[in-house]
Amino acid sequence: MDTLISTAREYCDWCKSPPGTKTEEGRIAHSLLTRLYANALELDEPAKYDPDIDPDRVSDDEWREVYARGAALPFQYYSSQFDPSEVSPEEREIGDLADDVADIFRDLSAGLALVDAGHLAEAQWELRFSFITHWGRHASGAIRALHCWYVDAYEF
Repeated sequence: MDTLISTAREYCDWCKSPPGTKTEEGRIAHSLLTRLYANALELDEPAKYDPDIDPDRVSDDEWREVYARGAALPFQYYSSQFDPSEVSPEEREIGDLADDVADIFRDLSAGLALVDAGHLAEAQWELRFSFITHWGRHASGAIRALHCWYVDAYEF
């Protein structure tokens, strides 16, 4: 869990930092999201935690600031499908990279707030649950879109 916490802090700091070039931002986002996703896959459910301890949540204003920062990324929209395991051309959607970044920021911030309050088991549960139910889909969609951008932009 320590590696996930460290990478989550790095990600949240990046979300609040002044942006670089679109190419730099795309590469950083791709790297951070890939590491976050890989780290989250290693999380087990804690043996014991208090379900009544709720984390502090990011305000809508703070979420909007991170969303606006998404303009620094190399693109915003991409083709997506909510559940790619179901093959259905009617299910196509438009993914929003800025929304992915901001939603992941919101979920990770909640887990980090629990860590900072000393509630490690609750943080582990929150990070794992939100990964499974929400931010994992945002991350996997963004990773794929950024990978395709990276391959297209790469100069061989």
